[in-house]
Amino acid sequence: MDAQASRTINPFKMARNGILTVLRRIRRLLWHLTAKTRVSLYIDGPSIKLVSARGKEIEKWASAPLEPGMVNDGLVVDANAVGDKVKDLFSDLHLKKKKVVVGLSGLHCLSRVVTLPSLPPSELREAIRREAERELPVPSDNLYLSWQVVRTSCPEVRVFIIAHMRNVVDALVNTLRRAGIRPYVMDLAPLALTRVMGKTTCAFVDVRSSDADIVITVDGVPEVIRSLPLPRGKTSEEKTSFVKREFDRTVAFYEATTRDAPLKGGLPVFVSGELANEAAIHQSLPGNPVYPAAMEFPPLIYPRNLVPGHYTVNIGLLLKKLKLSRQAALPAVDINALPEAYRYRPIHLSRTIAIAAGATAVGILTFIGFYVYDAYARHVGASSEVAQASQILSKKLTQQQSQNKEITELKKALSESNSAYSKLATAADFFATRQRIVGGNLPTAVKLAPKYVTLTRIKYAEPETIITGKATDEAQVLSYARELKQSRQPSEVIVANIQGAAKGGVGFTLILKNGGK
Repeated sequence: MDAQASRTINPFKMARNGILTVLRRIRRLLWHLTAKTRVSLYIDGPSIKLVSARGKEIEKWASAPLEPGMVNDGLVVDANAVGDKVKDLFSDLHLKKKKVVVGLSGLHCLSRVVTLPSLPPSELREAIRREAERELPVPSDNLYLSWQVVRTSCPEVRVFIIAHMRNVVDALVNTLRRAGIRPYVMDLAPLALTRVMGKTTCAFVDVRSSDADIVITVDGVPEVIRSLPLPRGKTSEEKTSFVKREFDRTVAFYEATTRDAPLKGGLPVFVSGELANEAAIHQSLPGNPVYPAAMEFPPLIYPRNLVPGHYTVNIGLLLKKLKLSRQAALPAVDINALPEAYRYRPIHLSRTIAIAAGATAVGILTFIGFYVYDAYARHVGASSEVAQASQILSKKLTQQQSQNKEITELKKALSESNSAYSKLATAADFFATRQRIVGGNLPTAVKLAPKYVTLTRIKYAEPETIITGKATDEAQVLSYARELKQSRQPSEVIVANIQGAAKGGVGFTLILKNGGK
């Protein structure tokens, strides 16, 4: 007899397996019925990306292309047309428009990690605002500011600050309103990427068709965030080569400007995106203290035909409101970038009671007003005598007012004279200070410029001097920056930008913090 056929069938084991299968299906059905649905929306240059998940299972996803000119480098130019496309995409996927987590492009955002003294909460907010105005090169009136304390070590605190351009956020909110979406939570795309990483100290490169994000996190805090548009009209290989060069510059800049940079011990590099070619990108990094790491997406349930790397930002947005067991050790920054003016404020019971009490008070005051008016009508006869006495008093008051008017005019003339003098004195002090600062930085900048460094522009922008120029390579720029810093004429030297091909020379921008104020 065949050995397979000779096996004894165990009916109890079969019954147990059947019961367990039924229980698993019932549990999955109950979970499916009770789990919350979350939706993430991200509008980049060429497309709209939408992903929905019920609990930890991704159910629906879609991408809709945009015509050229609708979105320009992260800025929505045609809010009506883009809003209609977003509305159609939600309709096609049969998704509700409540509790949508929206991604904001990092192309027009600035971020800083600053150290401040420990202060009470009421004073810390004002100190952060002043520090942001000092650190960021854009007037605060043009920015929305968000921040979070990421580490406290007496007597100092470290604060992560992001500032995004008002016109970019306003245009995105108008687009959402056109689509019938009320903003709920907004997150910066590079910060959404930090939730997808598997380590608290690593680098992440997300390469999309029109732009790319480079993020370096240390202990869960994004120390460096760079969002850059990719060259238009180029092939995928040319765009990838551009991203590789910018990644090398980012790592070099971080090592040059950060004391005891943790990159010395090796930095995992995660790569994702529509144009991601991990092997090609990592080949450009042999001279850097980095090493590639296998991309591991968070433990969600992914459909087989979904490519997670094409929706990395959307997945990171979903994780903002989804609690995973491994999330506790991941990003230290969790900021809602939606400005206060656009946030939904639910009506609490206390506010409802206050409104009802106010309405009751208005009714009582109205009744009292009618009562007073009736009493006034009954005593109108007696008011004629008061009117006659009022006329006599009015004449005397008119004379007094005429005298007071002359005195007021004299005081006004004196005040204007004092104001004009104060403005002239302030202006004189300002120009004297500016001449002293610029007169110190300008000769130093020109004198220390090496032979192969050409200065093209020197601009003074209180409280700093901005120098732009050209050099043969990056080494000349960094050497020039070190010479300026060692001269101690500017209080601080920042390499703000280095760009250009290696053969044709590089352009650079230095920021000299004006000392001696």
